Amino acid sequence: MATISGTEKIGGVVPTNAGTISNVNNTQIIINYNSNKDAAKLGGIVATNNGNILNANAAISININNAGSSIYAGGVVATNNGTIENVNIAGNGIAFAEMNANAYVGGVASENFGTISSIKNES
Repeated sequence: MATISGTEKIGGVVPTNAGTISNVNNTQIIINYNSNKDAAKLGGIVATNNGNILNANAAISININNAGSSIYAGGVVATNNGTIENVNIAGNGIAFAEMNANAYVGGVASENFGTISSIKNES
């Protein structure tokens, strides 16, 4: 189990991926966010994906307690510019406490400009 905290760009494996992340298996990732940074990006596996995320199996929980003017949160990635394929996600999902922010939230990605295929959600 990995518990991660941060203030701007948080990913369960890495903040930004420009290569390939594959075979992340049976991993429990908990992200706790408590900051007032604007345009924060939170992703269960990576915050921003510019590469490939392949064959992942993870239980992901993202807890947001405070935010600046906007926040982007996704179960796998906040922003996807690459490929996400064959991913199985479970966990508690994304939980918000009281806050005054625009929230852009997605079960897989909050923003997608790439390709997403073969996703299974067992939450």
